[in-house]
Amino acid sequence: MKNFIKFVFLITIILFPFISGCKKDTEPPEVEIVSPQNNANVYGVVEIEADVSDNVGVSDVKFYIDDVKVFTDNKEPYKYSWNTDILTDSSYHTIFVIATDVNNNEGYSDTISVRIVRPDQGILKWTFTMGDVVRSSPAIGSDGTIYVGSDDYKLYAIYGSGTLANTPWPMFHHDLKHTGRVGGGFRR
Repeated sequence: MKNFIKFVFLITIILFPFISGCKKDTEPPEVEIVSPQNNANVYGVVEIEADVSDNVGVSDVKFYIDDVKVFTDNKEPYKYSWNTDILTDSSYHTIFVIATDVNNNEGYSDTISVRIVRPDQGILKWTFTMGDVVRSSPAIGSDGTIYVGSDDYKLYAIYGSGTLANTPWPMFHHDLKHTGRVGGGFRR
């Protein structure tokens, strides 16, 4: 028995520097949402991707949308495919990610905000063919009339219905049909 006590004492003396030198990991993972960007307009299936790093190892990554956990991933790349088709157009949503390392330390991403914007929601109301290429920005009158110049040296006034306006405007640089020359001088 005396030899056993000496053996335990010797092992304790030998292992003590190693045991006391090991510190418990308390460093949380670093987490960043790399896609989508904060304040982005999104639609359809949106890839939410997080970049996660840790000094020991990552156990899992949890994705939250509007404060509700929607997915947990445990392998790189850390991604979640979010289908926004059922969401209201022009609605805002928040996203954040929590990563847990193998020692249960948690790291939090910044919360980002995205807006659902469906580009296919617009409906073509009308078209209007001009005499040449348009290289100017349109101007919109207080009555909704759209004014635009064209390379055919005419100024077009178009109603919101898509028809050519028939209201008179100043006749300076204009002919009797109320089409104007955009570039250069009087038309005789």
